[in-house]
Amino acid sequence: MFGAVGLKTTSGRAFNDDDRRGVPEVAIVNEPFARSFEGPAVGSVIYVAGRRSAIASAVEVRIVGVIEAADEPRLAERQAAAPRIYLPSPLEPEPALTLYLRTQGSAAAVAPAVRGLVTRIAPRVPVRAIGSLGDFNERSFGPQMWLAQAARFLGLIGLLLATAGLYAVSSHAVTQRGREISIRMAVGARPGEILAMVLGQSMRTATIGLLIGGSAAIAATRIIQSGYRGILGLDSTAFAGAALIFLAAMLIASALPAMRAARVDPIANLKDA
Repeated sequence: MFGAVGLKTTSGRAFNDDDRRGVPEVAIVNEPFARSFEGPAVGSVIYVAGRRSAIASAVEVRIVGVIEAADEPRLAERQAAAPRIYLPSPLEPEPALTLYLRTQGSAAAVAPAVRGLVTRIAPRVPVRAIGSLGDFNERSFGPQMWLAQAARFLGLIGLLLATAGLYAVSSHAVTQRGREISIRMAVGARPGEILAMVLGQSMRTATIGLLIGGSAAIAATRIIQSGYRGILGLDSTAFAGAALIFLAAMLIASALPAMRAARVDPIANLKDA
């Protein structure tokens, strides 16, 4: 299995044919599990109980190897890999077993050969599903990934609405303050100063919104963490990236009204007023 999925043995050995007889007496653990030992994990004895077994009937096994942590599907990119114990044979009867094969082609291309091989070895064993690891991961985490994509789409819509809203507010503010801007320019204010004034006021509004929204997002993250296991702390990179994207969008939305205000003809504008 380990070689088929590309996992390397970092210490000790892999399973061999002698390990597959009767009740398992050896085990292989992954690196997160091995880090829980004060000393070397290889050679240590642990007790493993089945899912439906009592602790008193746990099987004593000796760790003979340590492998890399498998790249399992996780909802969070930085979620730590879980500790795992691998046995050469199951402690209890399993309703289904998984056969791992490393192939050069697609899973569909080797499916007939695999079905034929299993039928020849064990005619009464049905082959329920054949696919790549990616197919099975997508099938298992499909709903969660769909929700993540939906949340990303809704976030993009929210950003576009916020950009359009700030543009409308900035444009309205420039229109309402047209006489004030004209007077400022008539008494010597340069276009760059008008541009900085309008941009500064718009970005102050955007910053206040960012602080309120960021605080709400942090509070929501804490609430989600308290209700679900396996979700790590705040992702500073994601929060910083979202803040920069938001501020950039707000700057673009404010730039057009600000540039229009900087190009105002004060004499003509005051005459019209």
